[in-house]
Amino acid sequence: MPKDEVIITDLLDGNIKIFSELDNYFKEVVCDNIRSHPNRLNILKSCFSKIQPEYPYHAFLMAFDLPEYASICEYILLKNPSILTNNRLFYELLSCNHWIIDYVDTHLDQVVESNFDNIFCLLRYSFQYHKDTWLNHLINHPDLLIRIHTMYTMICDFPHLFKKYYPNPISLLKVTHEDGKVDIVDESYLSKIAVLIILNLNDLTLYQELKNFIFTNYPSNTLASIIDTYIIVEDEEILKKLLLADIDELFKTSKNYKWQLYHYYQKHLSPELVSDFANQIRPFANLFPDEVIEGMSTRGLLTKFIELMHKYLELSTRAKCISNVGEGTCSYVYRVGDYIIKYSDKKYSYEESICPNLYLIAKNYEEIINRDYYGHVTGALEVQKYLSKVVLPAETELLAKWQNALKEEGYYLVDDLVGQKVGSNCLRLDDYHDADTKDPENLPEWFKKDPVVLVDRDLIYTYKPSSHN
Repeated sequence: MPKDEVIITDLLDGNIKIFSELDNYFKEVVCDNIRSHPNRLNILKSCFSKIQPEYPYHAFLMAFDLPEYASICEYILLKNPSILTNNRLFYELLSCNHWIIDYVDTHLDQVVESNFDNIFCLLRYSFQYHKDTWLNHLINHPDLLIRIHTMYTMICDFPHLFKKYYPNPISLLKVTHEDGKVDIVDESYLSKIAVLIILNLNDLTLYQELKNFIFTNYPSNTLASIIDTYIIVEDEEILKKLLLADIDELFKTSKNYKWQLYHYYQKHLSPELVSDFANQIRPFANLFPDEVIEGMSTRGLLTKFIELMHKYLELSTRAKCISNVGEGTCSYVYRVGDYIIKYSDKKYSYEESICPNLYLIAKNYEEIINRDYYGHVTGALEVQKYLSKVVLPAETELLAKWQNALKEEGYYLVDDLVGQKVGSNCLRLDDYHDADTKDPENLPEWFKKDPVVLVDRDLIYTYKPSSHN
């Protein structure tokens, strides 16, 4: 990065060339330096109007706290509401205590939806300046995700005020619509709140109420994992007593901690539960290290994996074995009779549709993909037919046909294996009728003769000739 004084001198002269060549991080550094510069107003007079059209976010950073630039900054924000994704910036905006207050009054939901962490700033300001309209809207928000995140932020950061604003939190956990449909708050937030009721308020009665609500209203929950995490980190004896008091129910309803309860608290579980679970996991428990099953459990996929394993073992007609087929950088593959079940702890593709359904790609008979709030894959299960005929990297003519066909369908692959495109990730179907298509007889003749498919359904994207030739 050029020295600050060089950039400042250029900006004073109205020259933004060097500024334009900086990456976003260093642009922000320059903006921060301008805000604290003694000659700030003159710098802005020289360069603001030139930077603002092309770099509105950075122009905003330079001037948001100056009364002289209030109207233009408000205009920039109206046109670019994603600016408030930066919750540190939003914190500073509220600290300025000027035009942003009127903006929030009319755009409160937009502020929150930009970044849920902005809720902390809104609550803090509301308590300090008695903005009850903001408080009431957030606490009773029609969007239950915002409502429960507000409750969670309150118990985390303002526990001394929690009971004042939540005299009856149970009443806020459901909404019944005119058509009779009932919406309910996100369980993972509620389980965290239940544990913090003990840690931050020491209120055993309210904890029991929330726990019973969780057991009654959700088919599975994350309560055990949250309790045990705090036991490990905080060494809280009261939490261990609460865990053991309900351990059978927590085990039966656990979404993401069943294996851990079985593994670490087995002597506290009823013998019937231990025996039944041991029988369920015995066929595959020793095929990969314990941490693989623990990861599957943590990602909320273990119960479904067990269901799929028994389902496809029953459906198998040729084989009834369960074995370890292999593993990749982020996946573990189990053979279950005539099928394989692939468990992935992440996916390299982040798109909503990770892979097209296409005759050139192994068919997924089942697909479960868990994502976080931001859409990133946190875990996946896929069921495919078990294939054993590997396409060797040396079969270049066949692989070229496969790649050309993929391109003709409008896709390209960015998965390189040992210097070879596709290679060992390609296998042959037993019969071209097993291809993922409604009309197998209409498939290309070369494919009917040698039906090769990619088994790793990841890193496949829509083809863009301008950037991928």
